[in-house]
Amino acid sequence: MSTKDVDLQFIVARLLHDVSKRKECESSETTTLVNKSHKSNEKLCFYCKKLGHFVRICLKKKNDEKQKVDQACENHEQMFIVTLNANDHTTYDWIVDSGVTQLMTFEQEWFTTYECISPRKVFMGDDTVLEAIGKGNIKTTMQVGGELTHTTIAQILHVPKMNNSLIFVCKLIFEGFKMEFDKDGCKVNDAQGVVVAEARRDKNLYLLNVKVHKDTTYIANSLGESAMLWHEILSHFNMTSLKGLDAMMDGMNLKEMSLHHICEGCVKGKHQRTSFPKDGTTRASQLLEIIHTNVCGPMKTTSHGGARYFFTFIDNISKKTHVYLLKAKGEAFEKFKQYKALVESEIGHKIKVLRFDNGGKFVSKKFDAFLAECGIQRQTSVPYSPQQNGVAKRANRTIMECARSMILAQRLELEF
Repeated sequence: MSTKDVDLQFIVARLLHDVSKRKECESSETTTLVNKSHKSNEKLCFYCKKLGHFVRICLKKKNDEKQKVDQACENHEQMFIVTLNANDHTTYDWIVDSGVTQLMTFEQEWFTTYECISPRKVFMGDDTVLEAIGKGNIKTTMQVGGELTHTTIAQILHVPKMNNSLIFVCKLIFEGFKMEFDKDGCKVNDAQGVVVAEARRDKNLYLLNVKVHKDTTYIANSLGESAMLWHEILSHFNMTSLKGLDAMMDGMNLKEMSLHHICEGCVKGKHQRTSFPKDGTTRASQLLEIIHTNVCGPMKTTSHGGARYFFTFIDNISKKTHVYLLKAKGEAFEKFKQYKALVESEIGHKIKVLRFDNGGKFVSKKFDAFLAECGIQRQTSVPYSPQQNGVAKRANRTIMECARSMILAQRLELEF
């Protein structure tokens, strides 16, 4: 093949190649233009940034808003209800509503049980916000087929600024009741199909007429005129003070009644010992005429000398006190003889009366014989009545307080 042929073939191949490349480029540009034109006419959501729909019908936006509402209801315990005119129906008409999330009423005096709660928000249909401040149960009477039925409505919220009482349809259904609505009214059936409540239709509302029991009024009217019965109902309240309640309660009618009743339960249950006099019934006129005495112990800690008791003697008129330490109660008799010899020689008078409790350290034949020989009268207190020997008991307390204070102030051991 000649050089001329080679050159001709090469040029033809190059031309064909260039034409083919040019066609491919034109096809690619046409496709790009078509795609751009298509995208410019495509629907774009500015919320989720996806094609094919606008923001007003975006499902993702609706789901997100629903989650926000549910979250708000959960955090603030809110209820959404409609706003109604209070003048359209009577006070005892409860509105059967499927748009509320809880049973609610505005009358606190209707509750038979009541519990204060932290304020819970209630959103009305006109964007106003009220607060529920309590909850409880209400006893009611409803007319079904000409007969009265009694029931208790539980877990009702108290919203003072509401105009209406509302019954939550879903709550009744969840508790096993069945609701039947028609053009004339609504029937509430229990699980056995028995009608327990009937609501009438008034314009666009279903109204359930409910009579509320007020327990306090019912009890007051049924008790009659018995003051004794009121006395027992009020936990045996004082009969004199009972008459003062007449001005605070309706239905008692005790103004003209005699309140001089003797209650056997009060006599037995409120009986108490008469207070002891602060001073003794007898007072001494000279020194050593009356001596008060008592033994205090045993102490938890033994002294350095081995003593665990102390024995006190107090003169009635001068209140001079002598204290003797004892290792055992049996030493009380010997200590008394020492005290008697000491004070009688110092003062020049004889001990006439020895006043003490009925402890075993004083009640013995030897001790009684010594008192009789010396002409000393013994006076003992009634068992389990330390108040009758209060001078000696008070002296024991004073001595113990002084001793503890001195030991603790000097940080000494209790043996001292």
